[in-house]
Amino acid sequence: MKIKNNNLQEKYNRLIEELKRYNSAAVAFSGGIDSTLLLFAARDALGGNVVALTAASMVFPESERSAASEIAEKINVSHEIVNIDLKSNLQFLKNDKQRCYFCKKIIMQNLKDIAEKKGLEVLLEGSNADDENDYRPGFKAVRELGVISPLEDASLTKPEIIELSKKYNLIDENKSSFSCLATRIAYGIKIERKILERIECLENYLRENGLSNIRVRHHGDIARIETDINDFKRIIKEELRQNILIKFYASGYKYVTLDLEGFLSGSMNK
Repeated sequence: MKIKNNNLQEKYNRLIEELKRYNSAAVAFSGGIDSTLLLFAARDALGGNVVALTAASMVFPESERSAASEIAEKINVSHEIVNIDLKSNLQFLKNDKQRCYFCKKIIMQNLKDIAEKKGLEVLLEGSNADDENDYRPGFKAVRELGVISPLEDASLTKPEIIELSKKYNLIDENKSSFSCLATRIAYGIKIERKILERIECLENYLRENGLSNIRVRHHGDIARIETDINDFKRIIKEELRQNILIKFYASGYKYVTLDLEGFLSGSMNK
């Protein structure tokens, strides 16, 4: 597949040249589209002097870590899972609007420590040029720790990253977007492992029943389901609707709602 936009190819070429400034690098690697392109570009620029570091914590499902391992192997980059303890950080657990800052600070500090122990020159992460328009307090932590954001520095937007990912056969068209499970819990409700595990289980159940871009938003006794608008007809079919209610009630929810706006990334920031 050829990229028709010459400016986009020029952006990617400049990204490679910027990455070549470093002798070695670690990449904070979630397995998402952004960090996958970044890892691919870093490997392109630095060859074997790149290590992918994936955080393992209570807010990331095991399935995402397994997927990240498969992608790193496909790109032919050394990959390491880093276990990170979030359950003892009270600032994160209290779940106010700075939650992402405290979470990102802990994760990036741990990954940076690992990178330094391995003698790697820099830690890279996959923020893009569109992210600065969203409410993301975690960016502050990234900047404070001196973590480099090459995709953002190269002014690469999400649609451009997707186009490049398709060109280099990095994208799985069937894989839904993912964000950490803590983003499902309404601000002010204490984050607990059992809530995160419940959300993960229910989201997996909905995906197994053919729904895409799923989010189960936790509002205490209320579960608010977000899914693609195109899936509304499927979710309200009587058999599936009844099965969803049985599953959600059994997990502890008293009320189950379908958000008529459909899937909306960052909807908890309203």
